[in-house]
Amino acid sequence: MPLALDPNATFEIWLDSDAAVPAATRPVFVCRHMNDRALKSLASAQDRINAAVGADRVDLMHDELRKGLAGWRNMIDPQTKKAIPFDPERTLDVLNANEVVELVEKMANQAQATAADRKKSAPRSPRRSRRKSSKR
Repeated sequence: MPLALDPNATFEIWLDSDAAVPAATRPVFVCRHMNDRALKSLASAQDRINAAVGADRVDLMHDELRKGLAGWRNMIDPQTKKAIPFDPERTLDVLNANEVVELVEKMANQAQATAADRKKSAPRSPRRSRRKSSKR
């Protein structure tokens, strides 16, 4: 089954600033694998984001991130010290603009790497031998 169609196929990313946090407590974003159409849309959205200003730009960035988000772990509210349940609409409450850009880039890079890995590991059709038959 193609990864983009498998609802259980996900990958994890995190912010560079959290890389040193132990894996058990590191804030992690769980992402869906994207097909090439979604990756193409993400690439064209970057042009729209770069052209947008103010609130429109922020909304576009978060919209693109939400398209690939399937969940998160270890998001802790600093005031209550309780876990923040996953809700894609809460990315505005959890992340700043620089972090959204970092995560969108990681999401796209991971999806592209996964697609490239699949191509490398795809079974190849057996080659036919090109030996010339010897006439006796």
